[in-house]
Amino acid sequence: PLDQTPLKTAFQWDGKRIIIEEMSSPHLRAQGLIALNFSPSYFPTISQIELNVKADQFNLLNLPFNRPLTSQFSAVNQDENTPFVQGLLNFNGQIRGSSLSTIETTGVLSLSNLTVNQIEFDPRLSGNIQLGLQSGLNLDLQGEKDHIQLALNSAFPPVSFQVRRAQMLASGQLEGENFLFNLEQ
Repeated sequence: PLDQTPLKTAFQWDGKRIIIEEMSSPHLRAQGLIALNFSPSYFPTISQIELNVKADQFNLLNLPFNRPLTSQFSAVNQDENTPFVQGLLNFNGQIRGSSLSTIETTGVLSLSNLTVNQIEFDPRLSGNIQLGLQSGLNLDLQGEKDHIQLALNSAFPPVSFQVRRAQMLASGQLEGENFLFNLEQ
């Protein structure tokens, strides 16, 4: 699990829907519903998901993939104990869909004290995020000087990205089967 803290839940079953009155931990809160479709010959399937979700001060050190890059790919020399990503995440948004395959997450995301591979960004980056299995990912975070934009398609390879950190700009765009990369200082 992403967060090892206890999860408190309160929900009701009305015969067709799980109504989540409260699902909370120190860094996560959610409420909403999950509707099920019952068919006589099949296992119940999800027919509707509507959740309001709020994450507060989630420490990115808890991410399962938070390992350093090997030195051949690293922009900065670092030891194996240095985390790849550091900072605190806040999110306020919704998870909606008519099945597991159509789930879309939309909301406002902010990152405080973001460091990626020992590269520090503005103290606060914030903006919109949209994530779905059918739509991919669109992320657009703006700080005082820094900007991170990322678009992934539904298979999750990159379509485009732009990272501005102070005077440096790295960008990339998928054109056909080629991904074109540009770096400016």
